[in-house]
Amino acid sequence: MALTVKFLTRRFISEYDPNLEDTYSSEETVDHQPVHLRVMDTADLDTPRNCERYLNWAHAFLVVYSVDSRQSFEGSSSYLELLALHAKETQRSFPALLLGNKLDMAQYR
Repeated sequence: MALTVKFLTRRFISEYDPNLEDTYSSEETVDHQPVHLRVMDTADLDTPRNCERYLNWAHAFLVVYSVDSRQSFEGSSSYLELLALHAKETQRSFPALLLGNKLDMAQYR
């Protein structure tokens, strides 16, 4: 949630509940064209099970892991594998990005 809020509003929130899911909307300009952006910030899931509705809803995916948690990084591969399988099964192509977050916490790895 903090990353989504920072991206859409340019402000940082220090306290948030990672177990909450929410959808955010924003009007952005891309190549001088207005774009309506909707971002679903999913709950902090331990495993990628039961992600079907997310897979069918989205046109792009951002898989975020915490740079201070090896478990978080290793868990992100499960999501990337799920995305690859979904793309193959549905014959859809979509952008997917792996993002390391909390760079300021890197010294705690």
